Amino acid sequence: MHRRSFTHTAANLNLWLKADRGLTLSNSVSATSRLDQSGNQHHVSQSTGADQPRYQAAAI
Repeated sequence: MHRRSFTHTAANLNLWLKADRGLTLSNSVSATSRLDQSGNQHHVSQSTGADQPRYQAAAI
């Protein structure tokens, strides 16, 4: 089985949204935007409050 290195894979990403980095929260629970961690500046946002993902710290 051939394994790719993480560095090689990450270098080819167009968009990388990490669960633990780049979140902008509203009221400490709604994620209004996410910063692209790939370095390509493809940030995403959701302005409609009802459609924003909910942030829950220390949850599995």
